[in-house]
Amino acid sequence: MGMKLEKLTSAIEEKIKEQPMFFVATAADGRVNMSPKGLDSLRILSPNQLVWYNFTGSGNETASHIMQNNRMTLLFVTFKGAPMNIRLFGTARSLSKGSDQWNKYEEMFGANPAMRQIFLFDFDLVHTSCGFSAPEMELIAPRAENRLIPHFAKMTDEEIHAYQLRKNTINLDGQDTDISTKNN
Repeated sequence: MGMKLEKLTSAIEEKIKEQPMFFVATAADGRVNMSPKGLDSLRILSPNQLVWYNFTGSGNETASHIMQNNRMTLLFVTFKGAPMNIRLFGTARSLSKGSDQWNKYEEMFGANPAMRQIFLFDFDLVHTSCGFSAPEMELIAPRAENRLIPHFAKMTDEEIHAYQLRKNTINLDGQDTDISTKNN
């Protein structure tokens, strides 16, 4: 049932686009992190590259890990319809506000006050598995649209940056992230 491929097929690409969420896994010196991501925060650029953005939140493990070790795995689980798990294995780099490429990729998504980083992800292995262990579920509502984005939309750029400086400069292991005064 499972397949190992060097790049996305059109069928797998469509499965990815149908998913309302995905998971990002990273590791460095310290804890392994896996984070759920949602909303319309991912774009496929080619059969071996995609871009996704990270929301401002209570932590910033992914960015910290990528600074130390650029390995990343994305997991897509089909919670509705035919079961399938899709893992993409590769490397990523983080773009921060103010970087040369930020505007190019931000335009793909539209401005979003909660957008914190943009990740470019190059992958060389696509692995599918049956997905029978995951439950079939219905999406009720995207929380980011109803709670997260409105929360940050009420803030000024300075207030968002101050929040990020308080909450997002150090990871759980005390290591730096890419949030600094340059993001202001």
